[in-house]
Amino acid sequence: MLDDIHSDGGLSRNGQKRPRQANDARPVSDREVPLLQPDERRLSAAVHAWLDGDLSEAAARKAEGGKDVDFWKRLEDESARRRHMRTPTTVQARIIASIPEGVPTIVRPWYRRELVLTPRVVIVTATALVVAASAITAAFVFLGR
Repeated sequence: MLDDIHSDGGLSRNGQKRPRQANDARPVSDREVPLLQPDERRLSAAVHAWLDGDLSEAAARKAEGGKDVDFWKRLEDESARRRHMRTPTTVQARIIASIPEGVPTIVRPWYRRELVLTPRVVIVTATALVVAASAITAAFVFLGR
């Protein structure tokens, strides 16, 4: 299925139908970006097994994956270092100070709110309706003459 996302309905600037491009003829795939470029290399199965914990580090280094093992070791060391980092107390104090003290209320739309009618509101509304009805009646009587 090809979705035409152009607001001009597929027409070019002069009103003629826009010619189809070569890549429009390709079937649309689930992924727009390929996961691996043709010139990229893949991790060996031994490195995958070592990352899964099924193989020792020495065996993974022997199986053409020395650089990959070094990369993943550096990544693990950096992750461990960052995992143990502490937030400075000034930042932590600002975060805590910005949290509201009370429980936040849920804002409901006006049509779901509870309708509270006080006697004053009822009297004012009834008076306004009577005045509006008499004004409309007077307008019809005046226009009918």
